[in-house]
Amino acid sequence: MVCKRWRVLALPLVALTLVALLASCASQSTRDLPPSDAADVAPAPVIVPTHWQLSGKIALSNGQDSGSGRLEWQQDGDFFNMSLRSPISGQSWQLLGGPEGCALEGFKPEPVMASTPEELVRRELGWELPVGSLKGWLFGQIEPSATTRYDANGRVLEHTDDGWTITYRDWREQQGHWLPGKVFAKKKPYQVRLAIQTWNLDEPSPDNANQP
Repeated sequence: MVCKRWRVLALPLVALTLVALLASCASQSTRDLPPSDAADVAPAPVIVPTHWQLSGKIALSNGQDSGSGRLEWQQDGDFFNMSLRSPISGQSWQLLGGPEGCALEGFKPEPVMASTPEELVRRELGWELPVGSLKGWLFGQIEPSATTRYDANGRVLEHTDDGWTITYRDWREQQGHWLPGKVFAKKKPYQVRLAIQTWNLDEPSPDNANQP
């Protein structure tokens, strides 16, 4: 509240006191307070294994249509194999590949090829599925310049990457790694939601080839 000039002249001491109080309140109201879930400890180091498997559920949305299914993902170095099955129709397809290209099987009578899984899923299915980035996001790997929130134990709660906002839930320790139970990625109008039921970080068997 701003005092009129005649009141300031009539009551200089009271006015100065009010000004001091208002300035103090304004300073307190605009002070940047740390978020309640901000960590007071250094973020936990992130180690991304080169070989792993997960099993769970995936839900995808492009802002108009959505779909969900059972997901099995095997990662063997640079090679990956993702299988998805719809619980309603029973339809399944397989996305697999590596640095030399990738293939989508089960969607058409013959396998469909592309240079990247993102291009293939976008072209054939109409979804945005950032497979390359997800490999790091699943373990909480973030870009140094990303806006990031951590929990009290230094594990990431949310961060941004290339327009995506990635949110984590249910971190738990397994096989020497902290692994999330849920990972949500959103980039309007697209959403990818993963609910991971089991992790396996053991080395794959030699005859388990994932190349297309």
